[in-house]
Amino acid sequence: PTISEVETKYKHFEIYIYKPFRELYRNLGGNKLPLTTGDAFLEFVRIYGIPDEIEEKVIVPKIKALLTELEYKIKNPELDIQTTPENISAPSVISTITSLVLPKKTLKVAFVYSKTIESSGWTYAHEIGRKHVERVFKDQIETSYVENFPASIEEGYDLLQDLVDKGNDVIFTTSPIFKKATLKCAMDNPDIKFFNCSEYQPYLHVGNYFGRTYEPRFLTGIIAGSMTKNNKLGYVATSPAHEVISSINAFTLGAKLVNPYVKVLVSWTNEWHNPDRNKLATEKLVNSKVDMISNHNILSPHPITKEFGVYSMLSSIDSKTGLPDKYLAAPIWNWGMFYEKIIRSVLNDTINNLIDIYGNDTKMINFWWGMAAGVLDIYYSADLVPEDTKKLIKIMKKMIKDSAFHPFTGPIYDNKNNLVVESDEILSHGEILSMDWFVEGVEADSQSNKGYI
Repeated sequence: PTISEVETKYKHFEIYIYKPFRELYRNLGGNKLPLTTGDAFLEFVRIYGIPDEIEEKVIVPKIKALLTELEYKIKNPELDIQTTPENISAPSVISTITSLVLPKKTLKVAFVYSKTIESSGWTYAHEIGRKHVERVFKDQIETSYVENFPASIEEGYDLLQDLVDKGNDVIFTTSPIFKKATLKCAMDNPDIKFFNCSEYQPYLHVGNYFGRTYEPRFLTGIIAGSMTKNNKLGYVATSPAHEVISSINAFTLGAKLVNPYVKVLVSWTNEWHNPDRNKLATEKLVNSKVDMISNHNILSPHPITKEFGVYSMLSSIDSKTGLPDKYLAAPIWNWGMFYEKIIRSVLNDTINNLIDIYGNDTKMINFWWGMAAGVLDIYYSADLVPEDTKKLIKIMKKMIKDSAFHPFTGPIYDNKNNLVVESDEILSHGEILSMDWFVEGVEADSQSNKGYI
């Protein structure tokens, strides 16, 4: 483009988009925040994209919703990490009285899946959870689901808005890659309850739910460390997001608990679900001579994938073919437990950001439950895993569930030989949720993008 064309476009942006946004933003209270209008506009664009024009009746509700998120982000409020489900299901006094007076409305709940139920173990696991809540709540709820949900924010927003328009009261988006589209739609529909399946950074408009995956990963690491023949373990992962790093680290710590000589080589797919990239990442590890791989997506079918919705397994590798020859262990999800507890709390009117009955204590919520809550477990082969290892797994599993042992107990060194966790110290929930470093023994390519593509 010529200089005059660029200047014309810039002038148009400045006069018809940025300046009207700035005026509305300041008039609505943005001038009270310690944030420049430019930074606020960038946050607006990150969620909604650059508008073609500033139509006041359309933009004002969006700016108001943005301001509530920015205010809490700037104040850095306490993140309410719910590590057990006991606190969210009991009906409040007001909801109990209300239910006696008013007829109950059937709750409409929608589930959003990234892939098809048949093609993805991850999606299948969530589908098992959806069917579970249908059986539990019967005519109290009406559920639906959408498969092959688009990853783009624009397309995702349109489909989520369609679910809102169809009268859904609760919407679960079951992948971290849907977070931005979910936030955008939630901010435009504050009366609808949105939940995104991811570990960290909840919003006032969107609750998070996930499991403490590091717990079963630690146990599968024990199995890998005890059964490797050459001390080289492989780990196929999506990208170095916080929850992925904590799982890799826990797997490595479990392996080193029984075998201090192991190394864990990480290969990234850089995509949430792509069988071709998964295959390439696996081949890279096989070429590095690992004899066991903890795989993000199962390459071959296995009976437990249909029983539990398993999407990731630890397997030994046939050195001649480079393919999995023995399936040894896997983390198991029980999403039904999550969905039952959250939906019950909605029915009991206790979910509204866990506020008190006067609404004075709004917090951002992260439902982050573990093996003790029954949302996660471990499968391992009774025939292939050695007896002594099985005994150790049972002991460590019970200790983790009873809070008698924590996988991230110091001393822990990072892979640059720095002492990160002092002896007998335990990482906090927040430190685990924001983990951005690898433990000693991990060899990971640092070229990957953070987050999910």
